[in-house]
This record gives sequence, structure tokens and C-alpha cells, in this order.
Amino acid sequence: MMIDWHSHILPGVDDGPTDIEQSVAIAEALAAGGFTEVYCTPHLMRGIHEAGNDEVRWSMARLQERLNKSGIPITLQSGREYCLDEYLHAALEDPLPLGDSRQILVELLPHSTADMVRRLVYDVVRAGFTPVIAHPERCPLLELPGHPGGNGGIRGALGHLLEPAGHPAGNGGILESFRSLFPGRGNGSAERSHGPNGQGMHAPGGNGHSRRSSDAAANPLLAYLRDLGCSFQGNLGSFSGFYGVQVKTTAESMRDAGLYDRYGSDLHTVQQAKIVLSNQPKQTAG
Repeated sequence: MMIDWHSHILPGVDDGPTDIEQSVAIAEALAAGGFTEVYCTPHLMRGIHEAGNDEVRWSMARLQERLNKSGIPITLQSGREYCLDEYLHAALEDPLPLGDSRQILVELLPHSTADMVRRLVYDVVRAGFTPVIAHPERCPLLELPGHPGGNGGIRGALGHLLEPAGHPAGNGGILESFRSLFPGRGNGSAERSHGPNGQGMHAPGGNGHSRRSSDAAANPLLAYLRDLGCSFQGNLGSFSGFYGVQVKTTAESMRDAGLYDRYGSDLHTVQQAKIVLSNQPKQTAG
């Protein structure tokens, strides 16, 4: 079961598809890659993308109906991508979490400061939700020092996750490999990502926890977010260089540190879907 925890697949609610036909094309690409569940997480940015929660739910229901009629085996789940900004307090009064969980997807802004991030993420926790940090590899504030990334494109970057030990991947390409990247509900399931009181917990996994503890400690803000119980969602395109070499290197470092417990496509367009879900790493965004 492969789950896309972060997408902008809904039409007309943010900077994603402008019509439902584009949304269907993105869903077809995800289904072809083996995804069966997709979280619809449109932006909430005051003054830019301001679709209400009811509009998001309506758009999701409309798209789900179309996918069902078209025979596309994708189940949509609701959500949003919230900005860590001064408007977050109001949004937390009636948030749209990820599906039926108590998890909220949040993103750091380019102008965010460490103090601002600490305060706002703590507000999410205080409101009774677990923050899921979207694409931390794209946030300079969260970079891990001393961990240069490898090379070899997305296959090299995700090798130990994509290929079971002792069983080299076949010639099915990256789409086939994605099927082993998402066991269950994310690499850390919704159930495993929450403690008995709804607080965040880290996904288990070998010695990744000890590496994450030591590596995150080198970045005080990242250590704070980890200790607060945050979850971390990596973008698939980050490992192929879609966002540039620096983001790719950081993503590899965070993967090596065992930081991620889930992944998402963060798809906005049909063209992006073709690039991110393709076999050939391409660098198309800075």
C-alpha cells in the first residue's frame, strides 16, 4: 500500500491543477506508480490561497467521484498544508488535519526564524495536534551539518529503502521501486506516529533512531522539533534533484539520519508528475 502524504491534486483551490482533467491526469500518473491513497493538502496562505475547508472537502468529493467513474484506483484523503505564519492561530480553531488523524501538515516559510518556528509549532501541539513538517530538506533552518549527500540520482539516494537487503531491484524502474518505499501507512504509520494521548512518536527502525538523535542534536531547532514529537515528510522530487543540488544533498543527509517517517509527491502539475515519477532524475526547479 503506497501512500502519498502530500499533494496538490485538487483542482482550483491553490496553485495546483486549474481543472479536473489535469487532476485526473495526475491521479493516473500516481496510480501507474503504484500509489493507492493520496492526501489532498492544498495550501492555506492568507491573501494568496484562501479556499475554505468546505471548498476543499467539496473539491475532494468531486474528484473522488470522477476517479471512481474512471476506474482509477486512488482513494483521496483530506488535509491542508498550513503555513507557519501569524494566521496559524486562527486556522487552528477549525483545522483540516490529515484524514481522520490528529496530524497537521505545516511548512516553514523562507523568511521564518527559528524562534518563530518554535513558537508556532508548539502552538500546534498545544492545540492537541501532531505537526508534520513538510519537506524539511527544503528548509535551510533545518539542515543537518556534516552529512554530505551521495550521488546516483533517486535510486542512489533511496537505495536502502527501495531495495530489500539481498534482493536487487529488477528493471521495473523507479515506479516499481516506489512500491517498497511506502510499506503500510507511510514509513511511520498514523498509528505508530501517535502516542496514547495523541502526541507524536518517531517511527521505529534499526539504528536510525540513534543516528537521528545525534544528528538532530547538531541542529538545535531540528532537535527541538524532534523532541516535541513532530513527524517529518520528505518530497520524492528532492531525491532526484527536482529542487536543485543543495536540496538533494540535504534530503540524502536527512534520509541517512533516519529523519523521515513518510514521503509525499508534492505534485502540482501534470508535467511535474511526469518528471518526479519518471526513471530519469531531472533538475528543473531551483
